[in-house]
Amino acid sequence: MKSISFFAIAALAACSSMPEHHLQPPTGGKGDSSSYTVLGSLSYGQSSGTVAFGGNDYGAFTFSGNAGDSVTVSITDDAGAPISYLLDGNGNIVASGADTLQASLTATDTYAILFADSVASGANFTVALAGSAASCATDADCAFLSSDPTQVPECGPSHTCVIVPVDQVRCGGFVAHPHGCPDGYQCHYNNVPDVPGTCVMSSCGAGCDPSQLCCFTWGVGGPQTGSYECVAPVNNACPLNL
Repeated sequence: MKSISFFAIAALAACSSMPEHHLQPPTGGKGDSSSYTVLGSLSYGQSSGTVAFGGNDYGAFTFSGNAGDSVTVSITDDAGAPISYLLDGNGNIVASGADTLQASLTATDTYAILFADSVASGANFTVALAGSAASCATDADCAFLSSDPTQVPECGPSHTCVIVPVDQVRCGGFVAHPHGCPDGYQCHYNNVPDVPGTCVMSSCGAGCDPSQLCCFTWGVGGPQTGSYECVAPVNNACPLNL
């Protein structure tokens, strides 16, 4: 019995000396040094290489992601027990896991990949980031990306969603997949309807008074700074000197 008691005590002592995971799930906002230490940034298709990290917080790599992107993070840990989190720019937990994180991003933001070993106080890690933009067939498939009329979601040539500044949108025209203008803008053609035009501001969206016409007026810098406005017609047409 004495030998049994000895081994039991030895086993309890060994268990009590085993290192325990001393890190709690991350809290606080982006950049909170009490939650994690940023070691660098990654882009889709990149790997961090091996980094040694340990201590009282999480290691982290940041990346820029767009709403609709599908993201996969792979983490290797030579201590064998990784724990990981994906945080958005406000410090909210988007996903959690061990050696793999997967998420569909719901906002365009700067994200942080947090990692540590769940048992050891330090280890060698490798963090690999893979991601792809939302696939699409038409511009309507990308509408969820932005409600800002100055940042227009489009379905790009590779059938992935992109954000285009409104002054760079090429609208209409005799092309395979013509783009439209957001609310508050109207497509303006340079006297060649078959060629895509540009989106310019318009106050005619709600319709003009029956005594008026929606006409293009040049801006101070020329047609690129012009807009569509409701004006009184001249001989039932838009005035030529606007």
